Amino acid sequence: MLISSASPQALVDWFHTRQIEQRLLCVMLAPSDADQQKLASLIANLDEADSAMGRKVAFILLDPTTDNTLGILEQPGGNVVAFPGRAFPSQQTGNKPIHALRDEQAFQDLGPGWEDLRKRMAKNSSKATAQFVPAFAELFAISPSEQPCLCVLVKGLDKSVVLPLGSDWSTTSLLALMTQLHEIANRTPDFRSAYQQLEIGDLRSPLPPMQKALEEIDESISTLTQVLEKLLSRYQGTDSDHHMVASFIADRCPGTKRLLQIFNELSFNADPDFQQDPQVLRAEKLMAQIGKIRNKIRDDRQRRETALSLADRAQMIVESREQLFISLSKLRPLREVSTSTINIRLLGGLKNQLEWIDLVGNTQEKVVSAVEWCLKLFSK
Repeated sequence: MLISSASPQALVDWFHTRQIEQRLLCVMLAPSDADQQKLASLIANLDEADSAMGRKVAFILLDPTTDNTLGILEQPGGNVVAFPGRAFPSQQTGNKPIHALRDEQAFQDLGPGWEDLRKRMAKNSSKATAQFVPAFAELFAISPSEQPCLCVLVKGLDKSVVLPLGSDWSTTSLLALMTQLHEIANRTPDFRSAYQQLEIGDLRSPLPPMQKALEEIDESISTLTQVLEKLLSRYQGTDSDHHMVASFIADRCPGTKRLLQIFNELSFNADPDFQQDPQVLRAEKLMAQIGKIRNKIRDDRQRRETALSLADRAQMIVESREQLFISLSKLRPLREVSTSTINIRLLGGLKNQLEWIDLVGNTQEKVVSAVEWCLKLFSK
C-alpha cells in the first residue's frame, strides 16, 4: 500500500477504524540495499503477491513523492488499490475513484517498455519504504539488530507482533510467510466489531447478588407463616382453614390476591375481632414486601441474563485472541508490542457497567464467570 502523508500512528489508527475487509496489516522494515532489491522484485510481480495475501491481509508500501495511497481492495485475489490524498478514505475527492494498482499506467502493458516502467515504479516504492523505516521502527520499538522484520497489526487489537525475517530472506520465503498469514487471517474474527457489540445495557443501579434477595424472601415467608399460624390458633381455625393456609405456604405465598382470597374464605372471617386484628394488616404488609422483592428479582434477573449473555461472546473473543497469537508464534519467534490504544477505549463503557455488578455472595453464580471473561478482555 503506497502512503504519502499519513504518519505511522495515523496509519495504524486508520487501519483499525476505517478498513473493513482486512484482518491483518503487514509493515515490512527492511532498509538495506539488498532488501530493497528483493522488495522491488516482489512489487513488480504483484499478481503472485496478491495471490499469497488473499483478501484479508494488507501489505504496506510507502512513497513520499506521490499523492496516491495504495491499499488492498475487497476483491478476490487481494488486489492492491489506490485512493488519492491522505490515508483516510473519507478524504477522497469524488472525481478520483479507487482503482487497483494493476490498473496504474506503469503496471499495464502499454508498449515495449512497460516492464521497465513497472520495475522502475517498484524500485522507487521499495526505496521510499526504506526511508520510512525509522518512523515505524520507533512506533514498533524495533532496534536495527531486529531488522529486517515484518510487523503485523491485527484489526481490533492494540498489540501487534514483530516477526524476524533474517538477513537471508527471499521473495520466496516472504511469499510463503504471507500465505501462512493468509490462512491465519481467514480464521481471525473482526475483533473491533466484536468489541462494539459487547454492551450490558443501562445499569442505573447496582446489580445485587441473587442469593441475598432470595434469603430476604425466605425470611419474609417464614415471618408470614408464623403470623398466619397465630391467627389460626387465636381464632380456632378448622381443618379446612389449616389446609388452605398450608397450601398457600407450600406454594411459597404466591401473592396478595391469593392471601386476601384465603382471608375471605376462613371460617372466622366474619368475626369483628379478626377483621380488626393488627396481625391481618401485618400479614398483608409482609405479602406486599415479598411481592416487591420478587419484582426486583425479576428485573435483576433480566439484567443479569443480559450480563451473562456477554460471557459467551467475551470468552469467544479471548480464546480467539489467544489462538491468534499462538498461530502467529508458530510461524517464527515473535515479540508483542503495543502500537495503539484506540481499541481498548471501546471497552471503557463495558468496564464502567461491570462496576455496577455486586459480586459479594455470588461466588457460586455464573455471573462471576461472565465478569471474569469480560475482565480478561482488558488483559491485551
